[in-house]
Amino acid sequence: MNNQAPTIPRAHAFVEEALRWLPSKTVDPIDTLPPASCSPRPSVLLAEDNADMRDYVEGLLKEDYDVTAVANGLSALDAIHRFRPDLVLADVMMPGLDGLELLTAIRGDPTLRDIPVILLSARARDADRIEGLDLGVDDYVTKPFSAQELQARVRANLSLARMRREALLAMVESDEKLRRLNEHLEERIQAEVQTHKAALMRLAQAEKMAALGQLAGGMAHDFNNILQVISVYAGFIQQKSGDVPAVIRMARVMEEAARRGHSVTQRLLAFARQDGLQPEPIDVRALLDGMREVITHTLGRQVSLVIDLAEELPSVLVDRSKLETVLINIATNAGDAMPDGGTLTFSARPEPMTDSDIQFGRLAETYVRISVHDTGAGMDATTLVRVTEPFFTTKPVGKGTGLGLAMANSFAEQSGGALTIISALGEGTTVTLLLPSTGVRELAVAPTRDESTTAINARRSSVLLVDDQALVRNVIADLLEDSGYDVIQAGDAAEALDVLMTGKTVDILVSDLSMPGLDGISLIRAAQTQRPGLPAVLLTGYVGDAPLMTLGGSFSLLRKPVNRNQLIDQVKSLLAEGDEAD
Repeated sequence: MNNQAPTIPRAHAFVEEALRWLPSKTVDPIDTLPPASCSPRPSVLLAEDNADMRDYVEGLLKEDYDVTAVANGLSALDAIHRFRPDLVLADVMMPGLDGLELLTAIRGDPTLRDIPVILLSARARDADRIEGLDLGVDDYVTKPFSAQELQARVRANLSLARMRREALLAMVESDEKLRRLNEHLEERIQAEVQTHKAALMRLAQAEKMAALGQLAGGMAHDFNNILQVISVYAGFIQQKSGDVPAVIRMARVMEEAARRGHSVTQRLLAFARQDGLQPEPIDVRALLDGMREVITHTLGRQVSLVIDLAEELPSVLVDRSKLETVLINIATNAGDAMPDGGTLTFSARPEPMTDSDIQFGRLAETYVRISVHDTGAGMDATTLVRVTEPFFTTKPVGKGTGLGLAMANSFAEQSGGALTIISALGEGTTVTLLLPSTGVRELAVAPTRDESTTAINARRSSVLLVDDQALVRNVIADLLEDSGYDVIQAGDAAEALDVLMTGKTVDILVSDLSMPGLDGISLIRAAQTQRPGLPAVLLTGYVGDAPLMTLGGSFSLLRKPVNRNQLIDQVKSLLAEGDEAD
């Protein structure tokens, strides 16, 4: 039984197979390739014992694929030996030969083991998923699933399988060329094998990154809940400490630590997020000043950081979290290029639109040019041409994914700008982001209020607070009560709706987004159905759901960790709007 993830044994198999192509061997490499499907459309084998589910899935896929449907695992295995499908979609629970046993049989056959397999199951336990992954499954879909999700997963796994096959074919073609070279043939073949081995490892790394993205999103949400508690109680300590400088200083250190932790979770969310850009006006000066400490830590003590900004610098209209991620990636690459120390210079200048901008569809009136220059080793012309290709890297295996500059280039283009790189051996490297400006100079920044002296003139309004995490719920309740509100707590949406049904006075609803059962979005809809016009505040540590944009009524969204002023200002504002409407 194969107890490893599927990509690693396949990589070893490719390398071992390539080594057999050396001149001392008699094996014809073309004969070792699995036969391609003869159909012009990809073929999918569906194994599902439930007739209704089998018909449903077949109906979803037959427009784009040649689907063969069977009722059990034994029939599926027989069909696989008769014709080689491009993908197998199998239910876990089937009579005779179940989905896991079918997967084991496929992975145990050298002629079949590279067929992608997706398992379908109504069991959503982590142990079930782990068992499938240990056996070498490519994907795992939990019932019930949406049609779009299943179709997307089938497309993605077919695409990955095609990429692996193309990589193998490329290796075969390269081998044919190498066999005709001079007496250094064997050494060159070995070098080519190592190159392809590294490419396959990068492909495996990319697949792992996709899974890590999902994990990062969940971790960031949990950390934001913890940071919420730290941030609020740090504010309480400042407010109630009297005039004790040491206590106030320690509380402010706690707040700063929470802010830094929030910055980390934002980067995790940016890594996990699959939706489009969320552009907003960004003060470049404030952004770089705020990132100074993070960049310095990234570079290490041997590299000096210089930030050189124009006196009048317009704001840029881009996605903040993705810009931060891009700048950190560029700084990390620069630091790696200066192992013995050096200087990294961030500069930013306004730049008017040029004819070339119009030619390439960049139509902002002005741009901001953010340049990052290092004094490192630089790059040769061959490397410079390929440096923005996905997965291309000159770093040792395990030291980089080859995605940093590719992501930076994609971000610049999606933002309506451009990325340029200038480099030469011995002269360092300059990476420049050209980003569209909002045209507004010197962003007006609202003065920061000292939470210890903020006056909240709140009337005794009643707040229904809903969060399944008792620790977070209690700290937000303390914050609201300390600001003069009466708070009714509920641990989930069902309990909150029961409160509304009793007729208790509720002036505003404050709810978490992610909860078991009904989520915060569904709760707000249900609550505003019971009590039309009820204002609501939705708190979330991770926003990636389109339904947030479809909510109507009096509604506000805040990201965790939320501070005292943010929450109280929103509550007061929504209550005031409700009073005006009355």
